[in-house]
Amino acid sequence: MMMTDTIPPPDHDELAAREQIRELVAAYTHLGDSGRIDQMVKLFAPDAILETADGTYHGPDEIEGFFRNIVDDRSEAPARTFVRHHISNVTISLDSSDAAHGASYWLVTSDDGFESSGRYRDQYRRAGDGTWIFHHRKIGRDPLRSQGTQA
Repeated sequence: MMMTDTIPPPDHDELAAREQIRELVAAYTHLGDSGRIDQMVKLFAPDAILETADGTYHGPDEIEGFFRNIVDDRSEAPARTFVRHHISNVTISLDSSDAAHGASYWLVTSDDGFESSGRYRDQYRRAGDGTWIFHHRKIGRDPLRSQGTQA
C-alpha cells in the first residue's frame, strides 16, 4: 500500500496551518540559539506549559526564567562562540482549525561538537491574531550512550 492510500491530501487551510507551525518550530530555535529570549517567549500562549527534565514551567514568566538560566549558564563558557539546534522529522496533526499537535527530533551542536539530542512533543494553538503558538511543549532528552540506551 502506498503512503498516499492512507493519508488524504490536505486542503489549502491545512497546508497553511502546517507551514505556519513549521515556521513556529524554526523561529523557536533561531531565537533561542541567538539568545533572544524575550522574543522566543512570545511564541508561547499566556497559559502555556513547558515540561523539561528539570521541572514544569507555567506561563511566560516561568518559561522565560527557565531559558534565561540556560543563557546565563552559557555565558560562563567564554570560548563558546555558537550553539545550534537542528530540528528534523517534524510531524504535525491538526486537531481542529485552531489546535494541533506534533513532534520533532532535535540535536544540539556547538564549538565543542555534539552536545545533546532529544525530542519535542508539542501542542499548538491558533492565537486571536491568527498566528500559531505553543500551548504545551515537552522537551525530552536522549540519554548519552554511556548512560544506557533509550527505550
